[in-house]
Amino acid sequence: MGCAFFGRAPPLGRGGGQLSGLLQWYTPSWGFLLECSKDRRLLTVPVIVISASLGIENSAKTAGAHSVMRKPLEPNHLLSVIEPILKAQ
Repeated sequence: MGCAFFGRAPPLGRGGGQLSGLLQWYTPSWGFLLECSKDRRLLTVPVIVISASLGIENSAKTAGAHSVMRKPLEPNHLLSVIEPILKAQ
């Protein structure tokens, strides 16, 4: 997914997924999600924001995030968010 932001997006197919970590200094604010929203091929790719910051849920959803999770992650909670996404593909 990070490749897409930097203009090197591979062809997208069904059933794929990407976990990607982006530091805020690479993409100020919600720049990554906003850039993804400009490419129709990426609109169907669910993005899960994982952050230790408080109060970002509304901003993340407005920018296009599918879900927002707080750090530290609980493995079972992560699976409960990812599994429905994978089943829907």
